Amino acid sequence: MEENFSVLGDVKYILKNIYCGDIMRKSRGIKNNWRPDEIKFRKECSELKMKELAKKYNVCLDSICNWKKEFGISKGLLKPKEITWMVDSKGCWNCTSHKPGSTGYPSISQNKSILKLKYEEKYGKFPKGKCMLHKCDNRLCINPDHVLIGSKGDNCRDRHVKKRDCHGTMSPQHKLDEEKILFARELKLSGWFYWQIADFFGDIHPTTVCDALTGRSWVQALGGEKNNRYYRSRE
Repeated sequence: MEENFSVLGDVKYILKNIYCGDIMRKSRGIKNNWRPDEIKFRKECSELKMKELAKKYNVCLDSICNWKKEFGISKGLLKPKEITWMVDSKGCWNCTSHKPGSTGYPSISQNKSILKLKYEEKYGKFPKGKCMLHKCDNRLCINPDHVLIGSKGDNCRDRHVKKRDCHGTMSPQHKLDEEKILFARELKLSGWFYWQIADFFGDIHPTTVCDALTGRSWVQALGGEKNNRYYRSRE
């Protein structure tokens, strides 16, 4: 939508937006959420100054700072930290230079794992919308040859086959365990309602108790019994 301004409005618009690079980005067809190639940008950061980078990409200095933060490039050291690893007997490259992040995998930034970086260095850009499946199931391994490309469904099936699902007491959000469920089962058989059992344990919703006792969750605690009609009829 084209904007019409008075003379004073035009001056304010130019002063405000030319510095931020919005006009130049629109003229080049660059979206506001656009990001440069990380490997190329890291190299340019070590060769060019901040103002030169801003002029090259037609953006403001704040955008350059945000990209550096996003790619994990520190202010005092523009060159990326050297990635080192040790090879074990299985051929895994166990990363020693970077600590595992919140996902358990070594990473150089919030959105870039070292394994993905090594894969792109050897095989090119990673396919969009695909997942990385580990052959060795070693989260510290950054060997690109230990990576299989698959869909999200393939990743879930692989996780299920290898019994690495986050369920039961393995889940950080769990509020029940097998002992509590077996005790809740006895309470239910004695005539207690779900809401009474939930109040007894405290900080548990009646639906959580219902799902656990009817087999929607915690199936292993009930010995594989699923959708038990007896509990439903007693409600």
